[in-house]
Amino acid sequence: MDSTYSMTSLESSSPQPCALCTGSFTGFGNNPQPVLENYEDRVCDDCNWNKVIPARIRGLENDTVWRNCR
Repeated sequence: MDSTYSMTSLESSSPQPCALCTGSFTGFGNNPQPVLENYEDRVCDDCNWNKVIPARIRGLENDTVWRNCR
């Protein structure tokens, strides 16, 4: 039995719809959490940079545990 894992087998070469906008992406896409709860949803690079990453940063800024570690 071959146990070789290929990352390219997971990458889609056809355009996939972004879960947040009307755009699309090819490849792996991006994890939309915490903007969307479903970890299986994927978002395009624009939504990742402009919506998802800022939401993650805001979440860290509001996290009392994180604030106490500084």
